Amino acid sequence: MQSELASNFYQWIRTYNEGKVPAEARVVNRWKGKGRNWSYALVEKPGQVARIDRLYTQAMHHVERHAWVPGWAQFQKKQNRRAWTYLSGVGIGVLGGAAFAILSNDAGQRRDQSNTRIERDHYDDLANRRFWFSSGFYALAGSMYAINVLDGLYAQAQPYQILTQVGPGRFRMAVRF
Repeated sequence: MQSELASNFYQWIRTYNEGKVPAEARVVNRWKGKGRNWSYALVEKPGQVARIDRLYTQAMHHVERHAWVPGWAQFQKKQNRRAWTYLSGVGIGVLGGAAFAILSNDAGQRRDQSNTRIERDHYDDLANRRFWFSSGFYALAGSMYAINVLDGLYAQAQPYQILTQVGPGRFRMAVRF
């Protein structure tokens, strides 16, 4: 089976090596080596473009609504690294902001209960520092959430991803849906 596929692929390359590329072909990868330029194109089977578009539309159903939950739209688009980045950024920001807000309130209460001027100044500085840390973490959470929403609403995912590896005298290609 593999040799038959390789010979059919070799026949296809020989057929289109003359520069006749069908209209539905798109160039996937280009590279240079030893003074020569190489490229290859991918051609979908006739009639499959509509099927790919239909399946893609079904997979991306309601992605606009899912953009409002951190990471959900990215998981739906199979962009897992982005999804975990947004999810962890928002989570760390909220948890860090809440933790430092609690610590700032604690330092403020200790400042109000202290008897000496040195203690009041110390706890006042501590409360201010913790307040600004809390504000920074909340800003991180807010900015990650805003970027998540914009990415979920406007970034388009490809219906399939073409993975290539070029080696000396050969190349490998895989398509991931």
